[in-house]
This record gives sequence, structure tokens and C-alpha cells, in this order.
Amino acid sequence: TVNDLLQSGLAVQSSKYRRGCYDLFRDRLMFPIFDLTGKVIAFGGRTLKDETPKYINSPETMIYKKKKIVYAIDKAKEDIVKEDKVIVVEGYTDILALNQEEIKNCVASLGTALTIEQIRLLNRFTNNIITVFDADAAGEAATERSIDLLKEYNGNMELYREHNVNISAVALPLGYDPAKFIMEKKDKNIINLINKAEPLIDFTLKLLLERSDSSTISGKLKAAYDLVNFISDIPSRLDQEEYIKAIAQKIDITEEQLFSYLSDVHRKKKVKPSVAKRRAYYPKEKVEIDETKITPQSSIELEAVSFIINSEGEPRELLLELEKNDFKYQPAREIFTLLKRGIINKKANKIYKLGNDLTSETSKKLFNKLQFEEKIYDNPHRISQEIYCRIKEFELKRRKSNTLSEMSKYDSESKEYDELFKKLLNIEAKIRDLKEGKINI
Repeated sequence: TVNDLLQSGLAVQSSKYRRGCYDLFRDRLMFPIFDLTGKVIAFGGRTLKDETPKYINSPETMIYKKKKIVYAIDKAKEDIVKEDKVIVVEGYTDILALNQEEIKNCVASLGTALTIEQIRLLNRFTNNIITVFDADAAGEAATERSIDLLKEYNGNMELYREHNVNISAVALPLGYDPAKFIMEKKDKNIINLINKAEPLIDFTLKLLLERSDSSTISGKLKAAYDLVNFISDIPSRLDQEEYIKAIAQKIDITEEQLFSYLSDVHRKKKVKPSVAKRRAYYPKEKVEIDETKITPQSSIELEAVSFIINSEGEPRELLLELEKNDFKYQPAREIFTLLKRGIINKKANKIYKLGNDLTSETSKKLFNKLQFEEKIYDNPHRISQEIYCRIKEFELKRRKSNTLSEMSKYDSESKEYDELFKKLLNIEAKIRDLKEGKINI
């Protein structure tokens, strides 16, 4: 019936005739879109004339949800498992061209960044995703479209970690997509180019740096500010810090300058009113921190106490479930102990007044410094959960190391060894739970 055609997305209601409709894909080359089991659920159509739009896709229907499927997954899934990686390109003809080169572990995102649902789908078959950017989306001077795509990809960093996904990217030479590259560059093997894909962070920085001339001081400063502007939209503070470290190395600007830029960007986007009260209560002090004592663990511990100071509600309550002994860096431990006692017992109606009870001068200065960090948490629940899991994971890894050391003292057939082995399995199970975001309080 006409209604069936309209609901399936194969036809469009006529604007001239109330009961009439016309073929959505008339005069177009058809590409069936299959679900995971090989059933046709939608179509793509490429024009055979010189007209726009070049491609038309089926609208979403009861059986076709664009964000939940990738093109050619039904054909590629076995090869993805075999190769333990998936190559993500943009369009239908890219898939055809790659298949002709006997590259079968490929799917198409159809011109958009992979959605969370699509990443989870691909993760059922491999942990390794390689995205191939067409030159028009990632040329020598990255376009706004490519920047938007990269923001979407970088915004899913926590998802990649949650599912143990390794995501990398590569851009084809200027003026080429995979189909054109294969047809015109027959002397070059496209798989060799794809195998040069870089981790997403490295690829993103490289692409963004190409937009600025970092050989001059002014160009370097502009590049730094553009890069910091980009990463300010990444939800995770921890990922922002990883980017800051990488940027500092690439353009020879100190991390302190870049963090200052990041604070400026956050301040322009949102200013926290509580900061003014803190500044009125405490003079701003320069804090000398012994860099030799700053380790990945102490860094996350400082992030935890900073989060407690700068947040409230359930996310903060989760971090208050940590114990004093979870903190190995002495200043962080002293500040955490004070915050937990003060907040739970409601000893002070304002957090910034709790610093009066600190005994160590170093801890006092650090406490004051943390109050001036105007941190904005777009998703505080997710960030607090991530911090909690990482701190607990450090402690479990320490216990695992101690257990392995103890096991080495006994014969593998002994009762003591068996007991320690059971303890080791229990610790490893807890570590796996933390990596999957499972929190048992």
C-alpha cells in the first residue's frame, strides 16, 4: 500500500496530490543497507545525473536506526574478527573499492563520526578501530567539518577506555578518498597507508597544528590557544591533562602556560561564583610542589581532593567513600582526611574555612591553591566515578604485586601457594570490575 511505502522510507508524500507519492530513489544507483544478520533494512542512493544531493539515504524507520548500524557490518564481521581490527571509511563506494583490493575488514560510517552505539557494535568483534579520513575532511588545512568530527571522536575517550578500544586515525593524500586512491594510485598499496594510522590524540594534534605556523612566537601562541580551545570541550579533565602534556612537547610551551590558557577558556565559558568568596577569604599564594614526588598516583589523588572542593552532591559523596589509606601522597592524604571529617561531621559551613585546621604548611598552601582552580565538570558523575576507580585500582595493583612477591617464596604445590593464588584471582577480578566501571562500596 501507499502507507507501507511511506513508512518504509521508499516513497515520499507528494506535495501536489494528497493521496499521491513518488519514489525517493528515482534515477539513483541503489546500495542496500543490511543489519547484522544480513536483512535489508534501508537503502542509500547515488545520483546518476549531475545534481545534488549526490547521495540520499533512507530516513529512520521502525527497523532502521542510523546511529545503531554501520554499512557492510554483515559482510565484514568475520574478517574483522580474523584481522582483529576494523577499518572505518565514509561511503559505499569506498567499501566496494577496498573489497576489490581484498580488504574485507571494513565498514562505512556514511559521513559521520561513529556513534556510541556503533562503537559498541564494532567492539563485539575487535578492540582496534582505524578511522580513515577523506582528504576533503582532513586535508593539510583541516576543515571545520573535520574539526567537528574529531571533537565527536575525542568526546568518547571514556567510552574507548571503558570497552578497551584502541582508536587510531589516518588521512589520505589531499584530493583523494579510498575509492579514488585505489583507482589512481595503483603503484601504492592503500593498506600500507592505513597501517600508518596514529593514535587519536597524536592524529588530532598533528591535524590541528597544520592550521597554524608554529615556527614563529605569535604562531606558536595562536596554535597553543587553538589547541587548548579544542580540548576544553572534551568532557574528561583527565583526558584534557593528557593532551596538555602532548601539546607542551610538540610546540615547546610549558604545561603551566597551557593550563593557564585552559583556565582562561573555562573562565570565559562559565565562572563559578564561589571562587570570589574563596579569594576574599584567602590570599592567593604560590605553591612550591616537589615535582619529584608527583607520580601518576599522586596526580590522581590531587585531582580527587580538587574535585571534592569544587563539586557537591552525589559525585562528591562517592569520592568521600574513599579511605585515608587510599592516598599515598602525604599532602593529598592530609587534605582528604580533613575534607572528609569536616564535610561528614559538618564542622564548617564553608569548605574553604576547613583549611584552618591543617597543620602542615605545605598542605595549607596546596589547599588554598586547589580552591583557585576554576574547574568545570560537564559530567561530574562520570568524572568522580573515573577518579574513584583509578585510585582504587592503584591500591589493588599494589596488593597484587605484594601477593605475587609472596607467592614466589612458596612451592607451586604447597597449601600456602594455593591460598595466595586464590587471593590473587580475587584481586584481579576486582581490578577487572573497576575497569568496567563496577563500583562496590
